[in-house]
Amino acid sequence: MKHARNAAPGLSGVARNLFASLGTTGKVVTGAVAAVLAATPFGAWNAVADDAVPLSAGTPVEVGPYEVLIEKVVSTRTLGDVRPLDPADKLLVVVAEVTNTSDLPAHAYQLADIVPAPVGAGVVDREGRPVADDVATGDRPLPDRYNIADAGDLDVVNPGVTYRVALVWNQDGDAAPATARVDLAGLDWIDEGFAGLDDEYWLPTDEITHSGRFDVEPPGSAGDDGEAGGADGGSGSTGTDA
Repeated sequence: MKHARNAAPGLSGVARNLFASLGTTGKVVTGAVAAVLAATPFGAWNAVADDAVPLSAGTPVEVGPYEVLIEKVVSTRTLGDVRPLDPADKLLVVVAEVTNTSDLPAHAYQLADIVPAPVGAGVVDREGRPVADDVATGDRPLPDRYNIADAGDLDVVNPGVTYRVALVWNQDGDAAPATARVDLAGLDWIDEGFAGLDDEYWLPTDEITHSGRFDVEPPGSAGDDGEAGGADGGSGSTGTDA
């Protein structure tokens, strides 16, 4: 997925904006609120995916070579200099801590396989079309990945290092979900690929292993008049790949 970038305030400024907007750990929603949100303008959906291990904020779980901790889910107009493709839309951000527990560097694109687009959150695809809640895990839009420490794209997850990351999707501008379902999908280790052409790698299963419903912090919850991090809202966008 691609997002437009506004005139950038510089990496250090963006990093400060990201930290300011993403704040502290969010909370999982339970009980009456979850029941109310079962009927949403984006369709009915389960609170937790069938046969999945419950997922809660601040609790680390193991998926493939990673330890993944979901902090929170945020809806925002901007994230530093990152803006939605359609100015009328918003950004949906899952904030997580990710640690590579293996002995080798891992490709960060695997995080897009592990954390599919949240369900019931009004996510739209690159053409601005709504994504149905019953879309298969492997068919959900892929997120852009940012390392919050330096506000740059996250490409490699080095062993033994914990990264605080922002996974970003485009969100319908009229969507105002109070909660969203966050799923984690599994990875299988392949010792020997087909005909020995590609050996020893992690293969996405597209099967949900963990699932939980999270609060969605609305735009403006971190201040700055609804602009996450208070990035300069100057004219135009570069269209640079995120």
